[in-house]
Order: sequence, then C-alpha cells, then structure tokens
Amino acid sequence: MLLVAALAGAMVWRVGWPPPETNLQSLLVVAPITFMALPFVFFGFGLYLRKPARSIVRSALFAESALFLVALAAAFWFRGFSSPRSVLVVGFLIHFIAVIGWRWGLQKTKHARASRVTVVATRDEAVAVVEKLLYEPSGWYEIVRVIEPGQLLAEGDVALVGSDMVVAGPSIVGRTRLVLLETAVRAGARVFIMPELSDILMVGSVAGQIGDAPVFEIRPLMLTGRQLVGKRVLDLSLSIPLLIMLLPVMAAVALAIKLFSPGPVFFTQKRVGLNGKEFVLYKFRTMVVDAEKRTGPVLATANDPRITPIGEFLRATRLDELPQLINVVRGEMSLVGPRPERPYFVDQFCRELPDYDLRHLTPPGITGLAQVMGRYYTSAQDKLRFDLYYIRHYSIWLDLKILLLTLQAVISRESATGVEASPTPQRMRAERLVLDRSGRVP
Repeated sequence: MLLVAALAGAMVWRVGWPPPETNLQSLLVVAPITFMALPFVFFGFGLYLRKPARSIVRSALFAESALFLVALAAAFWFRGFSSPRSVLVVGFLIHFIAVIGWRWGLQKTKHARASRVTVVATRDEAVAVVEKLLYEPSGWYEIVRVIEPGQLLAEGDVALVGSDMVVAGPSIVGRTRLVLLETAVRAGARVFIMPELSDILMVGSVAGQIGDAPVFEIRPLMLTGRQLVGKRVLDLSLSIPLLIMLLPVMAAVALAIKLFSPGPVFFTQKRVGLNGKEFVLYKFRTMVVDAEKRTGPVLATANDPRITPIGEFLRATRLDELPQLINVVRGEMSLVGPRPERPYFVDQFCRELPDYDLRHLTPPGITGLAQVMGRYYTSAQDKLRFDLYYIRHYSIWLDLKILLLTLQAVISRESATGVEASPTPQRMRAERLVLDRSGRVP
C-alpha cells in the first residue's frame, strides 16, 4: 500500500491530476511486476526481521535500489516508456522514507516495553549469552534473572514468574530442558535455546514409522549429488560474469596496492576445503609482507597493526576477497558456504570443537551464513552452528538470500574486522550483570 501511494503521489507531482492516459498505462505496466517483486526483495534484505534503526535504514536503501532496478527492467522489457523516469525516482524515494517511518512506528508500538529476560545457563555460558543481548539496541531487553540449571529444578514454576522470554545455554539438556519448557509454557514465556549439534540435526526431520512405532527420519548432514550439481551451475553462471565485469575494479585495486604498499599484489595461502582437501586461496594482500614471520599463525584482531592503510579499506569493503572468484571458477570454492580456514587453525578448532570437521562436508565459500548473520566477535562455536545450520537447510534460494545479505555486510565495517584482542565493554558489563542478577528474584 505504501508503494502504491508513493508511485501515485509521484505521478501526480510530475504530470498533474488526472494523469494522462498514456502515462498511466505505462505505470500500470511497470507497477504490478514491482509489487510482485517487493516481498521477495524485502525478505532477501531482511526487512521483515527485528533490527536496529541503522540496520533498517541500510536494508531499506538496498531494497529500494533493487526495486528501482526491477522497475527499470520491467519498463524496458514491456516497453513502458511513456511514464517519466522521474516518477520512479521520486516514487521510490518517497517509499524509502515511508518504509523507514512505518518500521520505526511499528517497533516503537510493539516494543514499547523492554522484554524481561531470564537467562538459564552455567556461569560461563550466562556471561556469553548476556554479552550477546547487550549488543542489541538499548531498551529491547531487560535482564531480570540469571539462574543455573540446579536452581531451575529446585524452584520449579516460581523460577520464571514475570519473565517474557527465557534464553537457555547449550548445556541445558535432558530433564533440565524438559522442566524448562514445561515451566515456560505455564509462565507464558517464549524460550530461546542455543542449539547443540543434535538440535541442528533434528531440524527438518521427517515423521514416519517402523512397524507400529513412530520414528523421526534424519537425513545425513551433507549435500546430495543433485544439490552439488545445482550449486556448481549457480557458481559458474554468476562467478564468470562477475569476474569479467569486475576486472577493471581488480586492476584498480592491484594498482593501489602496488603504489601504497611495498610487496606483492596477491596473497596466497593454504586453506582446507571440501572433505578436508587443502587448496591454495587467492586474496589481495592487506597486511605487511611477512606479517606472521615473528608471531606464527595468528588471527587478525581489531585495529591490527599488521594491516596496511589500503588493506584496511579493502577488508572493510571486502574487495580483498575478489580474487577468490578464480577459486570458484576452478571448483575449489563456492560463492556461498563455510569460510575456509588454514590447516593450523582447523587442527586447533577440531581439538576444541569435536564437530568442527563437519563443516567440510560442503564446499567452502567466499561468503556464508556465519558471515552475514554473525559479527567479528562471534565465537568459532557460534560460527560453527551457523555453518551446520546452512548445510542442514541448504537450497539454491538460501544461497541467493545470503548473496543478497552480503551486499549489506559489505558496507558494515564491524563484519570485516578482526577478533577482539581484549574483553569488550559489553563483555565486562555482562560479567557484572551476571554477578548482580544471579539467583535474584524480581
């Protein structure tokens, strides 16, 4: 309705009322196609999700740009040239402002009061959970209690009284989880559980039976042959044209590196790919030459002194990843998938996280679900959860959605920064909050 009003208003502003029939007919050719595209574009850019105001503005900007291109394409293919282009420009500008206003008003109305949150987890897990909640916009959540599993079992129904939502750590399993769910149902509270591998494997299971016994069928955590073929077709159909179109950009980046940073233009590194097979990954160099000569393999940190000035820009805009299109064409990578890591860190993560090797059951990607949904401070364990969720829910449509969300991540500096070398302010505040709210009855 907002789009109808915006385009109609722009038409009246441009040609007056009533609009000439030729102009109106042209708009009626373009508008229906744009209307049909709108929910898919808005879904792809996450405009139906709860987001901070800044993210809404960024998502709306990308969505309106995409819709504008759809309208132009419709006008070209269906010969709808009679309507002035300024109608589309002004119409989508009005719609952009209207969408932001609508979302702001909706969130103000729907979330006028902060959700009262009870965290059920061990002490270390509780700090991690509270830290994540503190990264959300102020006023969304009020943490009223932090209780451990034993306390939940001891208190029973009293434990969650007055809570709007409960966030449970991954260690809440078995009888404790059952008690949590029953208690939350009686208290009228929503439950959010951080999943273990078994939870991710169960998603998408199919109910069936063996004899007279009900069972759930759980398919293997890997892509089928048909899915791999479809993924490869999508990769080639997008990566080859992209590589050709971006050659001028890559040439400019290579020249900038050569002018402002002594050393080679490209950086190559061994990474672990599909089924644990190693391959050579290509990137534009963003660090000083021999950056790890003294330290050995280490992850990049926020404000890493080894990153060159031009390298900081390339990382923030993701331009340093462009040479990986060559890896995609060669079949060593996909456009979308778990990010490939170095063998050194893979060995380290496999020791710490026994399920880490499962992410190698699908081709690695230039971008992935963990990259568009996570942040630079997202832990390896949480990234692994995103990667396994991606494999379990794989589809061509999910790949296309992640590619759309990557466009947003490109302009978000925090998603391209290194890990934090020291505790964040949110981490320190989370530790204080957990200490203060532990066992507290509101």
